Amino acid sequence: MSELPVDYRVAQAVGLAGSAWLAGNIASYSLSVVPSLSQHHKDGQLSTSQATKLWATLYNHGKTQNPPISVLTASGYLYLAWSVRSGSSLYQLVSPNASALYSTAAIIVMSIVPFTLIGMISTNNALHEKANTAPDAMSGENPAVEVQGLLQSWTSLNAVRSLLPLAATLVGIFASVG
Repeated sequence: MSELPVDYRVAQAVGLAGSAWLAGNIASYSLSVVPSLSQHHKDGQLSTSQATKLWATLYNHGKTQNPPISVLTASGYLYLAWSVRSGSSLYQLVSPNASALYSTAAIIVMSIVPFTLIGMISTNNALHEKANTAPDAMSGENPAVEVQGLLQSWTSLNAVRSLLPLAATLVGIFASVG
């Protein structure tokens, strides 16, 4: 394997490190950040308005940070897939299914976007609506209980989303060593 060129090794590092980083970054919101925010809200240390506004700020940080990392990571995997495609000079140096596996890793990494847009949109929209509502204008029987439910739902959905780049990392590792 030492015959593989430096650009190939760099692309492996970008793909593997990028998807592993994304998995950890996304998971940290579900494992620590939002549960802490939710607990402070439940304990009365944050109002419902403050909790939703903080969630919206956190969401926007992730929304601006993670897509570029996802694109860079997927690009690394796609470069690897292209580099080892059938007929390429590197094809004989890697496992025969490496191109398909790297392509799969790229697709899995980018699947966080449709997962967010399809699977999380209603929860995201509900939390954004609460964040943009004046504290005295919050409607519903018990806005605090509703927000707690939304935060719990978001935490679970986001935890599932974090498994996508983790799966891409595992596929990328398999492609690299297989």
